[in-house]
Amino acid sequence: MPYWLRKATDADLTFLLALRDLTMKPYLLQLGMATSKDAYLRRIRYGFDSAQIVMVGDRPVGLFKARFEAADNHYQLIQIQLHPDMQNRQIASRLIMSLKDEARRKGAAIVLSVLKNNPAKALYARLGFVVLSDDEHEYVMQCQP
Repeated sequence: MPYWLRKATDADLTFLLALRDLTMKPYLLQLGMATSKDAYLRRIRYGFDSAQIVMVGDRPVGLFKARFEAADNHYQLIQIQLHPDMQNRQIASRLIMSLKDEARRKGAAIVLSVLKNNPAKALYARLGFVVLSDDEHEYVMQCQP
C-alpha cells in the first residue's frame, strides 16, 4: 500500500489522541498504566519535533517518530502507531526498514521500547531487533547496523 509522511503539527493532536486511544489503550490498561488525556498528550508530545504523520492518499493513518541521538550514535524509534485498518499491510515494516537503511549508512544502531504485552514485539524481532533489557512494563530492544 502506498503511503507518504508529512510533518506532524498541533492541528494533528485530535487525530493523535484518538489514534493512541484506539491502538494503545487495551495494552496500557492491562498493565495498569495511565490512559488519561494528559498521559496520552505527554507521550504524543515526547519527541514531537520528529513526529511524522503517516498518510495514505489524503488520509492520516498513523504516527512515526524516530530521531538520531548523535551522542550515543543510535536512532531512537520513539513511536510507530497505525490505525487498525492499516495494520498488517507492510507499512510499519517498510517504515522500519527505511530507518534501518538510514542507520546502516551512519553505522548506527536503532533502539526502541515496547510494552511487554504489545504484539508489535514480534514484528521488531522479525526485523532483527533483540531484547537488551526490560522492566516491569517494557522491553528495550536494539538492532545493530
